[in-house]
Formats: sequence, C-alpha cells, structure tokens
Amino acid sequence: MLCDCLNYYLCIQSTLFGLQTSK
Repeated sequence: MLCDCLNYYLCIQSTLFGLQTSK
C-alpha cells in the first residue's frame, strides 16, 4: 500500500477502490 508522490491521486483512488471492492 505504498503510494508514489507522482501517482498520489491514482494511488488514493486505487486504494479506496480496492478497499471498497475488497469489502
């Protein structure tokens, strides 16, 4: 779950989406 400064927005979106789908 390491986010990259260059892909901050994408990382946040991916993490949130992943958590929602995982649930």
